[in-house]
Amino acid sequence: MNIVITAPNATPTALLADLAAGTAYVHKERGNGTYRKVHYLAEGTPAREYAEWIRAQRLGAVEDSDAAPRTMASIAAELHTSVSAVRRVLSDLALTEELEAMDQDELADLLTGGEEVELAANALDN
Repeated sequence: MNIVITAPNATPTALLADLAAGTAYVHKERGNGTYRKVHYLAEGTPAREYAEWIRAQRLGAVEDSDAAPRTMASIAAELHTSVSAVRRVLSDLALTEELEAMDQDELADLLTGGEEVELAANALDN
């Protein structure tokens, strides 16, 4: 997946903080050549907790439960949203975690357009 970072004056050390503050943005290129904004989900935020809850439901990793993994459709129905919205939240979380796992050199490559980010395969499964 090709992503573009819009981060005026960003440095690798400040990139994640800039993304969390909303002064830098991530866009991923779609198959048709257009771009979609990807939300960076900073740790401890309600958006991150929401995304982690969805992933736990998707993987069946709910605390104190022997629950089976749920489909995106059942999660979407419970949240009164679309399957596409659930998929985007999981994609945003996967990209956020990929960014957080990068070292300073990889972030520098990303800022200059030299690094591609691969999403975890299970984030996009139906």
